[in-house]
Formats: sequence, C-alpha cells, structure tokens
Amino acid sequence: MKGIIYTFLFAVLAVVLVGCGNSASEYESVTIALEEYEQEADYKPIEQTEPLPEPTPEPVREPEPTLEPTPIPIPEPVPILAIGDTAEFGNWEVTLDSFRITDWIQTTGNRGFEADSGNQFIYAVVTVTNLDTEPRRFMPRILADVDSVIIYDDTFTFTRTRLLGYRDELEDMLTNPLTSSTGSIVFSVADRAAESDGSLILRIHTNREEILFSLR
Repeated sequence: MKGIIYTFLFAVLAVVLVGCGNSASEYESVTIALEEYEQEADYKPIEQTEPLPEPTPEPVREPEPTLEPTPIPIPEPVPILAIGDTAEFGNWEVTLDSFRITDWIQTTGNRGFEADSGNQFIYAVVTVTNLDTEPRRFMPRILADVDSVIIYDDTFTFTRTRLLGYRDELEDMLTNPLTSSTGSIVFSVADRAAESDGSLILRIHTNREEILFSLR
C-alpha cells in the first residue's frame, strides 16, 4: 500500500513539473518531502523471507494386476449305458431290463392300445430300487420331479405316452424302502424313428441329473 502511495505522489509531481514548468528548486523541495514521507512511513520493499514450498511429487501408481478369468468347469460327459446296466439316480437304482418296438400293447384278452397312424410304441421295461428311508414313487403323477424321453438320432425328442388305465406303467408306482418295483415306460414315436438305423436313447432325468440308456 505504501509503495502505491509513493508511486502516486511521484506521478503527481511529474505532471505538475511538466504542466506548470516549475523551477528546479521547487522540484527539489518536493523530492525532499517525498523522502521525508518515506522515512516517516518506514517504507520498506516487500521481501520474500520464506522459500516457496516445493511441489509434492505425485505418488507413482503401480499397475493393477491383471485378473485372470475364472475357468468355467466343464461337466463330465454322462456315460451311455446298455440294456441290463444299473445306475444310481438320486435315492434310486435304475435298471433298463428290456425294450421293444410295437404298434400294439395288449392289456387283457383282446383289449389293448394301438399306436396312431404313422407312429409306433417304444415299450421299455425298467426296474427301480428305493434307497430312501420312506416309501417313494419313482415317477409320481403329481408334482413329478423325474421324467423320461426318447432321443432319436441325437436330435429329435419324444415324450412319454400315458396309457389310460394301464396298470403296468412305472408312473405313480409306490415302492417301499430297499424294495424294487418293475414297470413299463411307453413312448409314441414316428415310424421313421422306429424303423431307421439312427440311434435311440432313453433319457431319465431331473433338473439336476440324468442317466442315458442306449436302445439302438
């Protein structure tokens, strides 16, 4: 602030001297007055007493480690079993006893079920053993967890066919603990699937596991 005042007075002096043409003595007296003012005001130029702080260096960031992708486990292939083989399936043991392809399933006397035109039946005989501690139904009719299909030529899927009133079906058959039950599972498939040389697989499955039997 003092420096500003000093500069201002000196500028006024210069203007006055130039504009009015004052003598050297008047200029000298004004200069002396300014010097006295400077001494009374104890004018001192601003000096830098403390060094400027050095800039803080930025920390060196180490590169983040590259995350390796978590490998996705590859499930082991399900073995394909043959007729007569037995496999554990949850709390059951399952054996495919036999199968046949036919267009007629006889019940009693001359009564039976005939396949629709262009279709034939696959009649599979399966034995299940209950390994649980309570009586269970392997393929309950209500709230079924276990189901089965026929897969033809690794591509085409045929679901089960329910024969109304047929008592030999495995579906809904009650089996006591450590006891076996034998029944049939029936499928209606197209003539092409029944008569060709393509593969036929019986797949028994839940949402968690499956077993495969090769029929052909």
